[in-house]
Amino acid sequence: MSKEYKFRASSKYFTISSYIFGVLLVLAITIKCIFFWDDASAFISNLISTLEPFFLGILIAFLINPLVNWMRRVLFGKLIPIKKPGLNNAVSIVVAYILVLAAIITAIFFIIPSVVKTAYDLVKQIDSVKSTVLDIAKWVDSKIDVGLVGTVNKYLSVDYLKSLVMDYSKDITSSIISTGSAVLGAVVNIVIAFIVSIYLIIDKKIQTRSFKRIIYAFFSEKRAAKICYVGKKAITIFSNFFDGKMLDSLIMGIITFFSMLIMGAFGLNGCLENALLIAILIGVTNMIPYFGPFIGAVPSILILLVYSWQAAAVFTIYIIVIMQVDGNIIGPKILGDSTGLRPLWIIFAITIGGWAFGVVGMLIGVPIVATITGLLNEAVDVRLDKKEIDMPHVDGMGNPIDPEEEKKKKEEKKNKKKKASK
Repeated sequence: MSKEYKFRASSKYFTISSYIFGVLLVLAITIKCIFFWDDASAFISNLISTLEPFFLGILIAFLINPLVNWMRRVLFGKLIPIKKPGLNNAVSIVVAYILVLAAIITAIFFIIPSVVKTAYDLVKQIDSVKSTVLDIAKWVDSKIDVGLVGTVNKYLSVDYLKSLVMDYSKDITSSIISTGSAVLGAVVNIVIAFIVSIYLIIDKKIQTRSFKRIIYAFFSEKRAAKICYVGKKAITIFSNFFDGKMLDSLIMGIITFFSMLIMGAFGLNGCLENALLIAILIGVTNMIPYFGPFIGAVPSILILLVYSWQAAAVFTIYIIVIMQVDGNIIGPKILGDSTGLRPLWIIFAITIGGWAFGVVGMLIGVPIVATITGLLNEAVDVRLDKKEIDMPHVDGMGNPIDPEEEKKKKEEKKNKKKKASK
């Protein structure tokens, strides 16, 4: 075959073809979602549930990676030095995962007996609980006649509770099977997620290099550098938020634990018995921004109500005070500018995240929105500088920020990081 008839690849036509293919693909997906929403929704739901272990694995990797880095730099870098980088990294990963799994297992062994004991105490004190609720119902009926006394007598009677148990026991076999399969599925997903997270941490540098190769292969050098910068910036904002929030939640859990011990020492029933359970509840739910403390406070108050209304009342006051301390002192000191979001955007992020991915979505919704707004603010600053428009920066509370002070703070943070790495 002569040279003039040989096929020659043209980057120009290849680019045009790629854009056409991309546009057609987006158009096809849009039409599918609009006109066949039920099928598309079912497909998306199945896809998300199938990929759930991988999403959870990425989240676990984000949570454990700071501990691995600390062990690699400090524990096995300075205190117990392991000079070979590969061995240092491997030992850090193994020890970090052993510590995390040990903490989870220990917490489960402490929580389950506490929950069982609380349920048992509730059954034992059903008569006293009923009399307390009846007193409240009588007071309400004396003010507004809504028939609360009859309702309480009906639903808190022994006969009604027996019938409820009997009705439930009829379907207990199917309930055990469905619950067992759900638990088994959750356990399998968690195991897969932990395995995925281990490989993500082990192959972190290799995966980063692979993604960079792909990006630089398919985009111009300038655009590829910009994509890599945006990706690095997004990961930094996301990981900084999670690191800070984990430390903040740990501090809240520890403060709550010792506060419960102090309350119990002053004779408030139920505080000593449930100190660890309530501390874990407050610490874990505090990971959810804004709404987290409320979510953890409600079951904690209900648990304490089983023992005494005085303990529940004191704990309610305590949780309001500690939330203010966390929101105005502890949180800002630890998180710094890692979110910078107004309450409206926090509520929006939690709502959308919870709707899309449940509890995991509520956890990751805020850092995702914080990442998007952080990148958007940076892009806006660049465009304003190009147009030579001088507009004041504002923080998360809407207060003006001096650009010079902001630069000084960034330089101080860089210097601290350099000193820490040394």
